[in-house]
Amino acid sequence: MDNDPHPFELGKNRIEALSDGVFAIAMTLLILEFHVPSLPHNASNVVVLPALLRLWPKFVTYAISFASLGVFWIGHHNMYHAIRRSDRVLLWLNIVFFMFVSFLPFSTSILNAFIETSIAPLFFGGNLVLLGWTLYAQWAYARRQTGMISSQMGDEYLAMVQSRFLAYPIIAMLTMLVCFWSVSISLAIYLCLLPLYMIPGRAERRPPETTSRGAGRRRLKRKMMLAGGLGAIAIFAAWAAFRPELLLINHKVHESLPAAASASGAAVLSAGEFHGVAHQTHGDVRIIQLPDGGKVLRLTRFATSNGPDVHILLIHAADATDNDTVTSNGYLALGKLKGNEGDQFYDIPARTDLSAYHGVTIWCMRFQVNFATAPLKTTETISNQQAD
Repeated sequence: MDNDPHPFELGKNRIEALSDGVFAIAMTLLILEFHVPSLPHNASNVVVLPALLRLWPKFVTYAISFASLGVFWIGHHNMYHAIRRSDRVLLWLNIVFFMFVSFLPFSTSILNAFIETSIAPLFFGGNLVLLGWTLYAQWAYARRQTGMISSQMGDEYLAMVQSRFLAYPIIAMLTMLVCFWSVSISLAIYLCLLPLYMIPGRAERRPPETTSRGAGRRRLKRKMMLAGGLGAIAIFAAWAAFRPELLLINHKVHESLPAAASASGAAVLSAGEFHGVAHQTHGDVRIIQLPDGGKVLRLTRFATSNGPDVHILLIHAADATDNDTVTSNGYLALGKLKGNEGDQFYDIPARTDLSAYHGVTIWCMRFQVNFATAPLKTTETISNQQAD
């Protein structure tokens, strides 16, 4: 008969050792994104310095990724300071967590390669969100197991650890959606939030055994439910505003011109070709005058990103490579974009003075973002350029 009063338990030392190794390798792999600029060995300072400055986006993503891994390593360390033993389920939760840790260098590579797209920061942000939720899952599981959390940990310390673990994935999910408005701003938010996790909580400034244990589990549970409810509302509101699923859905249309446009009296007044601004876009645009005097705007071979509340505008500016040029010079909205791919046409209101409009812009009304612009040239100008 076994008289050992201590049942068989799995220790936590191997988890902590594996954690240090996985994090060390992942953090080291991030530096492989940098390559020495291809310049002659005797290149001058005025050549080397601009080449190094052009690497600044990679420096930003490196800082975000490295600091994020640091935050998760510290969080994992704090968590296992409170956990006294493990079991098979906790081991597998760690394996899944380490899988996403080791995946972050690849996510960073995707972000560096396609930083001007919306998918790349979403992919990178999704990796951070999964890291956050898998770390929180370990803590939530450990707190539900009898004797897995050290009895010396006070309620205040436990609440601090849980709130920090829960805050990161929620904030990361909200920040992911910001990339539909601006990739630069979403990366800036990641960068600005990370220092907040470097500030120790009140419960960390004194030994855990001296923290209050009389706060009450019921009150803590109410606080967590309130925080979870507010987080769910914020995520739903952000989803309704940004509609991220549209990024993965192409709405294709194929409209034929009115029969009158095929008549011999129809004439092309001006034409242009789109160039991307906030989103990659291609296609041709023509303004056609019909025999009855009406005018239509025609898009052909057109493709851009899908998004919420996207409209097509005639703009006063000859070209627009930013948002302010569109709003400051004025525009005429022709209607909501019928589809982000395919041939389509839009009626131009009667009495519109086309001589006042010199470009066409694909414009997100909700966030005031210029997807793409096509400078317009009159057929006379095009003919003269071809003759030259």
